[in-house]
Amino acid sequence: MKFSLATLLAAVAVSAAWFSHIHNSAANQRDATVWLDSIHTGLWRYDSDPQHAGFADPATRDSRGTVEPLFGPDYVHDIEEVLAYDPALGNLNQIAKLRKLTTLNIGSDTQLDLSALPKLSHLKQLTIHAQGINTLEPLHHMAALDSVLIIDTPVDPNELAALKNARPELQIQVTP
Repeated sequence: MKFSLATLLAAVAVSAAWFSHIHNSAANQRDATVWLDSIHTGLWRYDSDPQHAGFADPATRDSRGTVEPLFGPDYVHDIEEVLAYDPALGNLNQIAKLRKLTTLNIGSDTQLDLSALPKLSHLKQLTIHAQGINTLEPLHHMAALDSVLIIDTPVDPNELAALKNARPELQIQVTP
């Protein structure tokens, strides 16, 4: 078989683009886990971890396969679930780096800015416990979002009505 130089260069370019994408995703996820590890309570679960087992301790987590021991779990697994509580947490920019996140439990003693959440296109379940929420508008167009639980968090009734109007199928529960 003969291959031309153009074919070889195209194959190298596609491979480089693929590796760049994988590396950027892994770096973003690693940045988010470092941040989660630095806050008051930051727990995460990879897609390879059994859901029934809860949150594994990253220090005792077993590496699997051949790539994970060499590069770490962020190159081969996506974080699916996060529980994050920090008294001073205001924005969710670090969490928004976890593009494959499906479940988010967030807590803060300050007002939460939800504007970064639409970047989480796979998010299905959201639980919020905070001093307040700036607006619920970022949740209006999150197609994958199935349920929102707001616990002990003051919410403007107009914001809640607008969310229910924009997403009538969304399960919304607000507890005092």
